Amino acid sequence: MNFFGITQLISGIFSLLIGVFVLCQDLKNKVYRSYALFTFSLSGWCTCYFIWQFQTVEEYAIFWLRILMAFMAYIHSLFLHFGLSNINLVESRKKILWFSYSWSTIFAILFLTGAGFADNARQKLFAKFWPDANFFTLLFLVVQIAIVCYGLYCLYSSIHSAEKEKKNQLKYIFIMSALAWAGGLTNWLLWFNIYIPPLGNFLITIYLAVIAYAILRHHLLDINVVFKKSIIYSVSATILSAMYLLIVFSSEQIFRGVTGYNSTPLTIFILIFFAFIFHPLKNQIQRIIDKYFFRGSIEQIDEENVRLRGELQKTEKLRAISTLAAGMAHEIKNPLTSIKTFTEYLPRKHNDPDFINRFNDIVGAEVDKINHIVKQLLEFSRPSELKLKETNINDLLDETLSLLNNDLLKYNIKTQKNYSDIATIDTDPSQIRQVFLNLFLNAMDSIRNDGTIHVVTNQENNGKISITISDTGQGIPKEDIGRIFDPFFTRKDEGTGLGLSVVHGIIEKHGGKITVKSVPEEGTSFVITLPIK
Repeated sequence: MNFFGITQLISGIFSLLIGVFVLCQDLKNKVYRSYALFTFSLSGWCTCYFIWQFQTVEEYAIFWLRILMAFMAYIHSLFLHFGLSNINLVESRKKILWFSYSWSTIFAILFLTGAGFADNARQKLFAKFWPDANFFTLLFLVVQIAIVCYGLYCLYSSIHSAEKEKKNQLKYIFIMSALAWAGGLTNWLLWFNIYIPPLGNFLITIYLAVIAYAILRHHLLDINVVFKKSIIYSVSATILSAMYLLIVFSSEQIFRGVTGYNSTPLTIFILIFFAFIFHPLKNQIQRIIDKYFFRGSIEQIDEENVRLRGELQKTEKLRAISTLAAGMAHEIKNPLTSIKTFTEYLPRKHNDPDFINRFNDIVGAEVDKINHIVKQLLEFSRPSELKLKETNINDLLDETLSLLNNDLLKYNIKTQKNYSDIATIDTDPSQIRQVFLNLFLNAMDSIRNDGTIHVVTNQENNGKISITISDTGQGIPKEDIGRIFDPFFTRKDEGTGLGLSVVHGIIEKHGGKITVKSVPEEGTSFVITLPIK
C-alpha cells in the first residue's frame, strides 16, 4: 500500500477543515482569508497527490500530476501573502507579492500544458509514475525556495519587535512552517533521480495536526474558540493520537518494505515495538508546544487564564465605578446650577410673586430630577430584594401596555401581540413590570411616530419562557450595541442612561438573560428569557 499517498489524503482533509474553520471565524479578516486560501491550495495539492499515486494508467497519472503542480505553483505565493498579512506588511510589499503571483500564474500554465516537466513518467521507489525534471522544473524550484525563504525571513524579523503574546505566535508559525517546507522539499529529490522517499509528507501532516491543536488549545492566529476544557483536551488528544498511530503504522510498513518479511506474529510484534518507541513522542510534542511556545504546561496556562480573567473583571468593575461617578456629576450638575441661580436671587426677589411661583416650579422640578437620578442609581447599584410570587407574564405585559395607551394613541403606534399559553412563573411582578415599561418606552422613543411594537411570548423546552419585545424604529448603531447596558450610556438628548442598566440587573437577579438584536433604520428586538421556577 502507498502510505505516502495516504498521508497526503489525510493532509488534504486536515488542510480543508482548518481553512474552512479559520475562514468561518471572520470572513472580513485579511489574515484569516489569506491563511484559508493557503490551506485550500495545500489541500488541493495533497488531494491530487493522493489521486496521482493510485493511478494505474500513465495518461491519467500525468493528468492528475499536472493539476497538483498547478496547485503547488500558488502554495508558496499564498504562504508569503499569509505571512505578510500576519505582520501587517502587505501594503509595503505589494510589488513583491505581484511578482510572486505573476510567477505562480506562469508556472501554473506551464505545468497544466505539460511544459513544466518531461512528458514521460516511470517507476521510482513506491511511485509507479514519477516524472523527471527539466529546465522549467529547476527554475520553478529555485523561485519557490527564494519566495518561501523571503516569507520566513519576514516572519523571523518581526518576532523581536512583536508584543509578548504575538511574539510567541510568530515564533510558533515560523518554526512549524520552516519544518513543513523543509520536509516538503524532499518531494523534489525523486524528480532529480535521487532515490530518497519524500519523508516530508509525514512532516506536513504533523504540521497541520499541530496547527489545529494550537488553534484550539492556545488561540493561534488570535482565534478564541469557546469550548469546554474537556472538549479541548478531547480534540487535542484525538489529533495527537491520530498522528501517533499513523507514524507507528507507517514505520512498520516502511520497515516491512525494507526487510521484506511477511509474518503476522512478527507484524504484531513490530507494531508493538514501534508503539513503545513512539509513545513518548505524542506527549513530547504537546509538552514542547506548551512549554517553549506558550510558556507553560496546560495546568499553568489554565491558572494564568483564571488569574487574567479575575483581573479583567476587576478592571471592568473599576470602569463601571468611574462611569457612574462621571455620569452622576454630569446629570446632577445642571439641576444644581438652576437651584443655585434661583437661591442667589431669592433674597432680593422674595416679595415678587411671579419669581416665587417660578422658584417653586423650577426648583421643585430640579429636586425631583435629582431624586429620580439618585433613585435609579440606587436601584442599579443596590437593587431591592426580590419578592417572588406566581405571575402570569401575559397579564403583566397587558397591564403595562395599558398604562401607555394614551401615548400609543397619541403617536399612532400600534401593538401586535402573539402570546403563547405559557406557565405562571415565580417572579417579582413590580420589578418585571419596570423592565417591560422601560423597554416599551425605549421602543416608543425609537419609533417616534407611526410604527409597531411586537410582543411575543413562548415557553421553551428547557424550563424557561421567552419574551420578545421588538419595534420598527430607528434601530441601534452597531458600535453602540455592546454598550447599551452600561450605566449612563445614552444617545438621547434627555435621559440618564440608567434604564437599561437597571433592566439588565433585574433580569440577572431573576436568573434570566436579556439579549438584543438591531438593524439601523429597521428596528430593534430585545429577547428576555426567565426560568419558570
